Amino acid sequence: LLNVTAWGSELQVGYKCGTDTETAAVTVITYSAPKRPQLETQPKPALELAVGEEQEVVCRVAGAAPIRNLSVVLSCGTQVLLNQTFNSTNRKPEEVQVKHLLKAERWHNG
Repeated sequence: LLNVTAWGSELQVGYKCGTDTETAAVTVITYSAPKRPQLETQPKPALELAVGEEQEVVCRVAGAAPIRNLSVVLSCGTQVLLNQTFNSTNRKPEEVQVKHLLKAERWHNG
């Protein structure tokens, strides 16, 4: 199929061979690649955080469909801070947002 424009189209397919006839419904899942993730802090980023101070990090990802196949992973170096998946049944592209409260540690640099 080319140029599918309806999200979650359903096709009726079938065959006839002699006197045998079969039909079935096939759901077409249309995928949309996510746009570039947007990362920000709430409130506006502090120039410096002292050890032990916290800053909320927000990651927004738009344009992904279906989002039930999307995972957003926030990491600091090799440490995974958050791995978020989604359970939406919506088949159209959506924007998702994940938040993580990051605590400044001595080993953080920049």
